[in-house]
Amino acid sequence: MFCEKCGNQIFSDGNTCETCGAAHNKRPASMLPVDGDSFQNSYIGQRREGWVILLLSIVTCGIYSFYWLYVTMEDINKAAGEQRMDSTLLLIGSIFCSPIILVALYKIDKNLQSLSREHDTHYGDNFILWLLLTIFCGIGMLVSYFQVSKGLNDIWDRRQGVNPMLP
Repeated sequence: MFCEKCGNQIFSDGNTCETCGAAHNKRPASMLPVDGDSFQNSYIGQRREGWVILLLSIVTCGIYSFYWLYVTMEDINKAAGEQRMDSTLLLIGSIFCSPIILVALYKIDKNLQSLSREHDTHYGDNFILWLLLTIFCGIGMLVSYFQVSKGLNDIWDRRQGVNPMLP
C-alpha cells in the first residue's frame, strides 16, 4: 500500500505513514469509489506528454526512456495502492537485456487497462500493436510513450474530478 499524501510505500500495519505521518485508510486506492471528489486525496502522478517523452529520449540517446519506464511503473503501483510490478527489477533487466522492455510494456499495458476500468476511462489493449511496431518498424516503444501517457493523464484527471471523456 502507498501513502495517499506523499506516495511512499507503507510497510507497517499502523494507521499513519512512517515518512510523512499522514493518516491513511487501509483500503488500497483501487478500492475507492469513482465519483467526483472521491479521488482528491488519492495519489495523482505527474502529467506527462508523449511528445516530451519522445523528445527527451532522443536528446538523451534513450536514457530518458529507461527513467520513464521506471517512473511509469512506480506511478501505476502508487495509483493502484499496491505493488503490481517490481519496477526496479524490470528496469535493471531492461538495461541489460532489451527484450525485458517488452515484458515491462506488457505489464504496464495490463495494469493500465485494469486502472482504466476502475476509473471508468478509455484505454484499450495496446501491447500487440507495440509488439508488431517494434518487430516490423522499431517504433513500438515510441508509440507506447503517447498511449501510456494519455492513459495515465486520463486517470489523473478522473481522480481530480475531471471527466477525461468530455472535450
